[in-house]
Amino acid sequence: MAERRELEALGRLLLKTLIEGAKKEITEQGHVASGKGVSSLKPQLKVTSKGIVGQVLVEKYMLDLDQRQKPKFVPLKELLRWSTFVKRGVSAKERLTFSRRTQAQIGLKGIPLPGAYRFTKNGRRLNWVKFGAQRVQKELDRIVANTEAVDNILRDVIGTPTRGQRP
Repeated sequence: MAERRELEALGRLLLKTLIEGAKKEITEQGHVASGKGVSSLKPQLKVTSKGIVGQVLVEKYMLDLDQRQKPKFVPLKELLRWSTFVKRGVSAKERLTFSRRTQAQIGLKGIPLPGAYRFTKNGRRLNWVKFGAQRVQKELDRIVANTEAVDNILRDVIGTPTRGQRP
């Protein structure tokens, strides 16, 4: 039972580390207009009969921001809500005009739009999942390498060698 608790603690630590890397990458890519996407990243650990599975839950639209999207119709209501964060201090009429123009451009070019790159600090607007994980890969490796739970699991799976036997 102790090994299960250790494994759950390890899973929570790995998920927390992954989320920290993702939040940093999302922020540097400039996907933080309202902060809703970054704050939506939540860890979920599921214990099954086969083991423990970790997942990171996130708002669906954040997955759309991870990969290039083909031209498509985006509801004006969503763009108007978003425009309140990126066009602060302008009139409602100006935000409506901006939102309609953005809607038309997304319909022609998809996302990210070329102008979106002015919001990035690292030159990227895509693949925040991949780059977020890469950002913390060494830390994840260090955690796994220094965790007693992993040693205990390997010992249970492989077995403890007795004298004269190879591991």
